Amino acid sequence: MDRTAGCGAQRVRTGGLRCRARWVVAAVLLILLASVVPAFAHAGLVSASPAPGAGLPQAPAAVVLRFDEALNLRLSHVDVDDARGREVGVGATRPVAGDGLAMQRRLGALTPGVYTVRWTSVALDDGHVLHGSYRFGIGTAPTGAGSVAAGPTATEGWAGLVGRWAGLLGLLSWTGTALLARRAQQAGVPAARIGAVAVTGPVMALAGLLGAAVSAAEIATGRMGTVGTLLTAGASGRWRLAGLVLPAVGVAVGAGWRAGRLRVLRWSAVGVGAGGLFAEAASGHAGVAAHPVPATLVLFVHLLAVAVWVAAIMLGVLAGRRAIAVLAALTPAAVMAAVAVAATGVGNAAQQLSDWGQLTGTGYGRAVLGKAAALAVMTVAGLSHYWLRRRRVPRPRGVRVAVRAELVAAVTAVAVASALVGYPDPPRAATVAAEQAAGRPPLAALASRPAAAVAAGAGPYVLGWSLSPPRPGRVRVELTVVGAQPGDGLRDATFTAHRTDGTTSVRTGLRPCGFGCFTGTATVTSAGRWTTAVSVRGNRGPATATRSLPLPAPDGRADFARMLTAMGRLHSLRMDETLRGSTTGPAVLTHYRFAAPDAMAYSIAGGGSAVLIGPDSYHRDGPAAHWQHDRGGFPFGWPTAFYRSEFQPAAAIRVLRADSEVVELSFVRSDITAWFTLDLDPHTFVLRAMHMRAEGHLMDDTVTATDQPISIRPPTGSGRRAPAMHPRTGMHGARKLPPAGRMLYGQRPRRPAAVRGSGRDGRWLRGAEASPARLMNGLSVS
Repeated sequence: MDRTAGCGAQRVRTGGLRCRARWVVAAVLLILLASVVPAFAHAGLVSASPAPGAGLPQAPAAVVLRFDEALNLRLSHVDVDDARGREVGVGATRPVAGDGLAMQRRLGALTPGVYTVRWTSVALDDGHVLHGSYRFGIGTAPTGAGSVAAGPTATEGWAGLVGRWAGLLGLLSWTGTALLARRAQQAGVPAARIGAVAVTGPVMALAGLLGAAVSAAEIATGRMGTVGTLLTAGASGRWRLAGLVLPAVGVAVGAGWRAGRLRVLRWSAVGVGAGGLFAEAASGHAGVAAHPVPATLVLFVHLLAVAVWVAAIMLGVLAGRRAIAVLAALTPAAVMAAVAVAATGVGNAAQQLSDWGQLTGTGYGRAVLGKAAALAVMTVAGLSHYWLRRRRVPRPRGVRVAVRAELVAAVTAVAVASALVGYPDPPRAATVAAEQAAGRPPLAALASRPAAAVAAGAGPYVLGWSLSPPRPGRVRVELTVVGAQPGDGLRDATFTAHRTDGTTSVRTGLRPCGFGCFTGTATVTSAGRWTTAVSVRGNRGPATATRSLPLPAPDGRADFARMLTAMGRLHSLRMDETLRGSTTGPAVLTHYRFAAPDAMAYSIAGGGSAVLIGPDSYHRDGPAAHWQHDRGGFPFGWPTAFYRSEFQPAAAIRVLRADSEVVELSFVRSDITAWFTLDLDPHTFVLRAMHMRAEGHLMDDTVTATDQPISIRPPTGSGRRAPAMHPRTGMHGARKLPPAGRMLYGQRPRRPAAVRGSGRDGRWLRGAEASPARLMNGLSVS
């Protein structure tokens, strides 16, 4: 018995058991390999300045865009058009110093109106192209949201898709034929036809892949001549170039094969063809996966299995009247290849789709269904000609029809697979990318681990850093830079610490962990009081902040609870507040008076005033303005639950100092990304001072008196009605109270109709408030 015919010829007595065992082992290995799948990625937009839909009071100096992948800056570009479609950008698209994920385009002197930003990103790692656009306004707010063109035709173009399909089909048929040539020729396929495939396969691959590369260059830049740049930039481009060189070598190998030197060149053709398939696998998504080597190998195995399956079908068609004999000889190899294709394909789809609904609800899922349908047709056609061959009286004509149908289905499956490459991130990867882009609140992790967190203003930023655990030994340092813009190019972050007695010092570099995030580890050698400092460089200059804290830092939750209890027992309080948008920004000075159980009054130096008494609210815009009154708004109350709402949810509560003079607590609120420091009376635990640091919000409150007689009465001459005031949001119609109220309660005000500009986080600017510095810093105070 010929044991080379495969398992079908071995199913006798003991040999059948060994054959089935090999099939089971192969299936298990393929399923395990399929679980290591590539992480699909494109360079998607994650932040922009100006932001999409923003209305600015004056023209920005440049448009800065930041993406979630490194950019091929020789092909990526930004265009900015006015309402008439005229280009208003100055010079070429440039990189952002220190940030390989960003690009910028300078702007000239722009007049009021609506402007459209059109961008094209080419990922450095995988070479994929995305196009998008959005609008912003100067002196007006545009309508409509931005858009991203991310379908296969938008990212590859029709010519590119056809070229990729032809190139992949050529690679598959060429490599698979080289692997099966000997057995196929022994079964009756004419040598001349095998030789013809050995030549046409690499020619087809070379022409198709070159056409796809030229199309990708034209889609990215509008010029076909930039294909050289595409093929030499990044690992993806170099693998793509290798994928063109190998088919060119294959043409020469195929010509010699066709000339009759089969034994000499067949294995050369196998090696060159397999190399072409490996280059195709490495040039795409698998090459930039979290684990690129196993991901590329899995995809290579998948393509190699497809090559064997497709070649077995094609050789059955080329066999003509010898089709039955050829198919019988090649069926074992084809069946094993089909199992490999199914295992790796199902495993990959399961990893890329989060639920069954995404099969029909997303373009990627529908393409997967199309490919699965084509593979199902191949399977049915294969079973059909197998049944027709195994009948007592074989039906050669029916066999030939079935195998041709299987070949058509195979060509269709390859076409759909080529289109899948051009889709944006599959649903699961897109979800992960969106979560990474949006990110968790920067301080959210501090609620679940022991840490001490402090912050300080530094130029246009707030630098907040945490030490976890807050005791001597190896600690994790995490720096959050609040107020960073897409074009800042933050880099070279460091952490230093030294004991206040000068005996020991520590210095460590911090690595990026996201936009405005840096992390690292340091070893604190001994207990004591340490002066810690963080620094970071950016395109707006360096920023440095310093704070002192003890290590170990005691748990402050008990003292925090005593403070809340003490503040809840007060009858009255006076407080002075200084509010700035940055360390060098102008100060807003406000004096507050509180009286239990439901009264508050405040006055802004040189500005407005307000009085809240239960459900009644009164306000005026200036010292000489008339009071306006409204009844029926949200009732104000103090101090019951007031400070709990102001300071909670609190995390990382630590004691920074505790002596006969003061108890100093630090904590964070992750919901509004704010750091707090409280100075408490060491005997009564009543608040003496509060310092808050958040984006565009450097606030220092000093309590000047408690439990002294305070009279808060409705002002005279307040007969005219005004819009209702919400005491927690600080909003009074289209007017606003000091932003402290909004930030303290984590509330975001509804946007008034008179808005001229908006920040990235929803804060608003009106008229003369929106100076260039405040726009840059996200400042929202007047």
